[in-house]
Amino acid sequence: MSSLIGLLRACFCLLFFVGLALASHADDSARSSHVPRIGYLATHPAWTAYFNSAMKNLGYSEGKDFVVIWRVSDEGPARLRAIAHELVALGVDLILVDSTPAAFAAKSATERIPIVIAGLADPVGTGLVKSLTRPGGNITGATIMSRDVMAKRVQLLKEAAPAVSTVVIVWNPTHPSGPVQLKDAEAAAVQFRLKALGVPVRSARDVDSAFAVVGKRGYGLLLTDDTLLINQADRLALLAADRRLPAISGFRGFVESGVLMSYGPSLAEQFESAALYIDKILKGAQPAGLPILQASKFELLLNLKAAKEAELTLPQSLLLRANEVIR
Repeated sequence: MSSLIGLLRACFCLLFFVGLALASHADDSARSSHVPRIGYLATHPAWTAYFNSAMKNLGYSEGKDFVVIWRVSDEGPARLRAIAHELVALGVDLILVDSTPAAFAAKSATERIPIVIAGLADPVGTGLVKSLTRPGGNITGATIMSRDVMAKRVQLLKEAAPAVSTVVIVWNPTHPSGPVQLKDAEAAAVQFRLKALGVPVRSARDVDSAFAVVGKRGYGLLLTDDTLLINQADRLALLAADRRLPAISGFRGFVESGVLMSYGPSLAEQFESAALYIDKILKGAQPAGLPILQASKFELLLNLKAAKEAELTLPQSLLLRANEVIR
């Protein structure tokens, strides 16, 4: 009888451990079959191609290795916060943002889900993160921040259009980094012995009226890094062309729309850095331990048609330094 009881106990133990092994295997299978979901809150729709390319270059295939839940909006903070909360409610594994307003919206929606940034001007100065080396919390990624970039843009504008005596700085007072950019641009104008005229643009409705204070002679245009202005690139380029104003910005989209020149960080590099961190986070890394990466590649683009319309002959030294010349 005792031997029978012992046998039953042995069988029970065997079944128990087999059950544990099967359950563990089922859990492992469930985890391995989980396809990560990335919530992409895009305020710059034209930039999404950089993300797609960067993920592909890392060997990721959308639909197979990850799924993107796309949300596109350049509306105000309230709408962005609503979208961010929607992504959290959908149970995404990670949120990707491409602007400061979108980053703050995502931050307000979750302290748990990792947030990866790309193309933001000043995440530390705006209070988004504690520092670049130790961002803390659930936010990391890449930034376009470079405090000396405004001086370089003013220098390039003066080189392209020596007759410019006043730099008109178009900026957005409602953007968290707007005041800092204005201050840097004004300091750069003083450095190159130019007058500075700050023109605030708070909404798309302000774009046309902003040009009412701009003359046609001796004026050059500097467009700050701002979601509102980037999404109004076509209109800004048209207004600049109507007044034959030489203008410079930080992004190629302006030059493609007809602005004279752009000088700024490579967006391809920004999203390559973001994709690298997405890969690390999906494999278990914590955002707090990943320092925010700063831009290392800067690109100069020129538009010869815009130069002709502004009655400018660009110096050969400038043409030789350009990464791309649009004719």
